[in-house]
Amino acid sequence: LDLVTIDGKARGIITRNLITGEIERHAGHAVLLCTGGYGTVFYLSTNAVNSNPTAAWRCHKRGALFANPCYTQIHPTCIAQA
Repeated sequence: LDLVTIDGKARGIITRNLITGEIERHAGHAVLLCTGGYGTVFYLSTNAVNSNPTAAWRCHKRGALFANPCYTQIHPTCIAQA
């Protein structure tokens, strides 16, 4: 839901627990967003439909840098058999 910054550095995140609906906070010395890429880029995908770049974009707007924004995850089991 949000990125926590202290003195201009990412130090944590605010999330919503998808089971309980509770808002949670997580602190750390570094923040990595491993969101699985764009879930709906491919017709067949093992990603959840909600896997999208929203979290990364929100963090970028707050000053975070991208390390690999073009990464797209797809599992071989989704590739059609000929």
